[in-house]
Amino acid sequence: MKNYIRFAFFTILIITTFLCSINFINVNAAEKFPFNGTIDSYLLDFHNAPNTSSSSTIEELAYGTKVKVLGKEGSMYKVEYNGQIGYLYSSYVVNLDNVRLSTDVNGIEKYEDYCSTLVNEGFDKSYCPYLYYMHSKHPKWVFKADKLNITLEEASKAEESRCSLQTYNQKYWLNGGIDECPLNGTCWYWVKADVIASFMDPRNGLYENKIFQFLDSDANKDVFSDEAINNLVGSGNLKQYIPFFKKAASVQGINVMQLISRSKLEGNNTVGYGPSSGIYTDKYKVTYNGKTLNGFYNFYNIGAYKANGLDPQARAVAYAAGYLDGNSYNRPWTTPELAIVNGAAFIAEQYVKQGQDTPYYQKFNIASYNKISDYNHQYMTSINAPIEEATSTRSTYEKANSLDLGFVFTIPVFKNMKSEAYESLNKSNDSTLKAITIDGKNITNFDSIVTEYNYNASTKNDTIKVDATTNIVASKVTGTGEYKFTDNKVVVTLIVTAEDGSQTTYTINVTRINPEDNVSYKDIVSKMGVKVNDKFMYGISPGTSVSSLSNTVTKNNGTVKITSASGTVKNSGSLATGDKITINGTTDSITYTISVRGDTNSDGIVDLKDFVLVQSHILKKNNLSNEYFYAADVNYDGNIALSDFVLIQSHILKKVNL
Repeated sequence: MKNYIRFAFFTILIITTFLCSINFINVNAAEKFPFNGTIDSYLLDFHNAPNTSSSSTIEELAYGTKVKVLGKEGSMYKVEYNGQIGYLYSSYVVNLDNVRLSTDVNGIEKYEDYCSTLVNEGFDKSYCPYLYYMHSKHPKWVFKADKLNITLEEASKAEESRCSLQTYNQKYWLNGGIDECPLNGTCWYWVKADVIASFMDPRNGLYENKIFQFLDSDANKDVFSDEAINNLVGSGNLKQYIPFFKKAASVQGINVMQLISRSKLEGNNTVGYGPSSGIYTDKYKVTYNGKTLNGFYNFYNIGAYKANGLDPQARAVAYAAGYLDGNSYNRPWTTPELAIVNGAAFIAEQYVKQGQDTPYYQKFNIASYNKISDYNHQYMTSINAPIEEATSTRSTYEKANSLDLGFVFTIPVFKNMKSEAYESLNKSNDSTLKAITIDGKNITNFDSIVTEYNYNASTKNDTIKVDATTNIVASKVTGTGEYKFTDNKVVVTLIVTAEDGSQTTYTINVTRINPEDNVSYKDIVSKMGVKVNDKFMYGISPGTSVSSLSNTVTKNNGTVKITSASGTVKNSGSLATGDKITINGTTDSITYTISVRGDTNSDGIVDLKDFVLVQSHILKKNNLSNEYFYAADVNYDGNIALSDFVLIQSHILKKVNL
């Protein structure tokens, strides 16, 4: 289901969120290297050098990715990730060894006692190190477990096509699918379940600058301070409307800070922002079916998504005017007070009172007590929306010196959770082999995309030993080892499994040949009546059939495969320039590119089009090279000249046969 609310200014917001999140928690003080770290940004570039102005990006790492931090150079950490050494901005890497406390802290409960309490209340034991650290810093904070009857893997898989990121890392993309590409050209891509799981795993958010995504709107309705509110809005546009927000929160029984944070996050703290300015048609020259959009207000960007021929902001104003989706919630909203109070009623009734009472549950609708079916009615498709709201809310309370209020956090606990927090492993889908060896000898002309081979093993032994090398170190291969012949035959099956679980199966049909009966491909080629060099087979007359060339190989005790230039197997028809022929001897093989005499355009026939191409080459208007050169050099003197031109012309006129 598409999100109800879309940020019109999301790119700017992401930048400011990054800036605001720096040094929220001082967990890296007195650093001791190496230490285990985790990515605290929704995406972070992994650089090949500490000087970003002269470095290149190896890849993007997603939120929750684990790294080993080896040291620090300037503002960058030197880290090891997935076998590579690179550099990350230290501000976005959390020291996991510091925030996962399992040793006692003076002045509070012993670790084991506190962990037992958490487990009795429904938390998985793996939450204890994180929550004990939070408890040691903020003893008044209360953590409530919401036990879910689904696994993290099930939930993240169900969220596919509901969660998107702005990322160029194609390994994160779900089938390359695009959510949308706004006018600024920055596209949003649907992401895979393993990426979603790193955002959904609550343990990846149990740090001080992320935990406010679990802030319970109901339980915290009275937990705020005027100082915190004033710090939240500063001197911005929303300052004048604080009494309306307080009224709205009181009527709906939700936290005023979360209402204001939501409005601010939507851009309404900026003076003149469209949906809260009351002036839209005059400013943007946009109307709805000729109706003005002036004089209407929408402080939460309700209904702000691209539809009805309107951009998100304009649609939000059209919604406030009652032009769209009926006139529920006392629309039209013709004053800021009406928009703030009635918009809060929408948020309370449509989200909070439906069991979506935390920013996390508004994005991932999976609460055990939700009233709307799981995964529907979710706030935005942007996967990092609850994290952004959390960092903004936490920063506000910190500036107001109000972090030690008695906040209540409702935190989901999935079924059958693994002992470690889930991370987006940036898993490779490469399940291909680099080489296959039989008795220490490589299968010649091996191609990783070709999955079936016929191989003759020259041996008197009853067994062969098979080994294989993967293209990616992290991929695993099964099926290697010793195989025994039965009636001089054996079928070898190798299964390669990539990091992401995708698989490729290679089949090798092995025939045992007595070494005394060996036939070399060179012996076979020498009897075919063609010309060859290292790469090309030429001297083939136009109209030569695939079967006739194949027969010359098989009658000399070899095997053969002929394919078109595109890789399609050819068992019949005529040969054409650009076809490939693989000739297998007993234990060796070779592949040539075929050149048919006179066929310079690869259509298998010699006609006026070939005549023109040869003429253009001679006149130096066009250059024929590789197999096309051998096709045009019909007299085999090593040059394309007038004599070749005449021979091709004579063939077309049926005076000679090439």
